[in-house]
Amino acid sequence: MRIPTTSWISRGVAALALVLAVQASPDRARAHAQEAAAAGDQATLSGATIVFDPVWDSAALAGGLAAALGSRALLAAPEAFAATPGGLDPKVLPPLDALACFPFDSRLDLLSSGLAGAALAYPALFALGAETGELAPAAAAYGEALLWTYALKNGIKYLFPKARPYAYGDGALSAELLEEAGESFPSGHAALAFCAATSYAVLALELLPERPETPWLVAGGYALAFGASSLRVLSGNHFIVDAAAGAALGSGVGYLVTSLHLRKSAGSSGSGLQARMLGNGPTLVVKFGL
Repeated sequence: MRIPTTSWISRGVAALALVLAVQASPDRARAHAQEAAAAGDQATLSGATIVFDPVWDSAALAGGLAAALGSRALLAAPEAFAATPGGLDPKVLPPLDALACFPFDSRLDLLSSGLAGAALAYPALFALGAETGELAPAAAAYGEALLWTYALKNGIKYLFPKARPYAYGDGALSAELLEEAGESFPSGHAALAFCAATSYAVLALELLPERPETPWLVAGGYALAFGASSLRVLSGNHFIVDAAAGAALGSGVGYLVTSLHLRKSAGSSGSGLQARMLGNGPTLVVKFGL
């Protein structure tokens, strides 16, 4: 019997959003801003600071929560997909999908969900080296990234239904498996796990670059995400393309949303595409270092 994981992930994301909504209140934002200012010297040493905007972050959290819950309700609607039966012919699969089309394995399914849960909790390690004033803005950035990743992957599943690997073959499928048999693309576990890993990587590399353990901890986050994604393929829940698409989606949203909360110090240099929160809202900045 399959242990349903979508529901606990949904409840976890919603609970995190509610906690962050409390943190997003103006009074708390001002308190955290004062704490961040007191720790300004340390932040300057790292070349970056992280900020919390009461207006934009409150809107991003509320909008992300609404989008996450709404997209899940849309995906769960009975008319969302035509019934996806078991026993589909694997001969019709594209070569890359046929390369890794496995039957459902409940043990690997449970293990993949455990690794994904560990990946979602992993960014809490940021608190071990961060200043007190950096914790609430970092939590808000991470919460926003998770909520929008969750909403986007649900939207893509709804727009591009695809049968899961376990729907191919002769084995009998339970009602729970049949209910989600058309939600293969992209992998939600991979999307959320890589969102967590990338959000943590941005926070740690930008705000804690002087700590010797930072590169190793960043690598650990991506190892968890890769492990969870690989097990989603081996357990028969997703094809390789689904896991790769989820990883790309989560990494992109995790980087963009978290980077919007960072401010480079005046003396920083370099070139590239940067995401920043300017006076008129979120902005992409192309910077060339000379």
